[in-house]
Amino acid sequence: MSTLIFLLTVFALIILLVTAAARAIRRKPIFKIAWWTIGILLAYFIAWGFFWLQRRQPVIPFGTDICFDDWCVTVDNVKRLPSTTPDSTAFVMVIRMSNHARGIAQRPSEPRIHLIDDLGRTWSPAASGPVPLDARLELHESKTTTMNFIVPANDAQLKALIEEGPWITDLLFPEDQPVFKIR
Repeated sequence: MSTLIFLLTVFALIILLVTAAARAIRRKPIFKIAWWTIGILLAYFIAWGFFWLQRRQPVIPFGTDICFDDWCVTVDNVKRLPSTTPDSTAFVMVIRMSNHARGIAQRPSEPRIHLIDDLGRTWSPAASGPVPLDARLELHESKTTTMNFIVPANDAQLKALIEEGPWITDLLFPEDQPVFKIR
């Protein structure tokens, strides 16, 4: 639904832009069109902010698939590793990717996994395993990889957040983001 609202908003803005260009070429005023454009953008971003404030991050158990279309990923387990410094903690995360499509190979679009603490700080992987996260998966294929994270050694709660899609997906209305509890 959020994709449909985004596309309708973009379509309306394109129509307004073309209308404004046509009126400008004919040297007619475009103030009304400018106000409509500002109104549509303002309404969209107010609604976006409302949805952003309402989103949740429900904790799900290890092994639960999070799917983006037919490409699914899960955290199978997390192990704490000996750290090289006393002020940091190292984790290795085992990640399983799978293709749930009915008849086509899948490759995710810009997949990302971050660790997030209770203050909202994020950490990206320090190292990845032999299989990249954006590996192509044939029909019903499943692959496993690992990711290493190094985070400060404190008692903050850590959660693993899995995201997929290019930057423009951040303009869609925010939805709930399931997370895996690490510590």
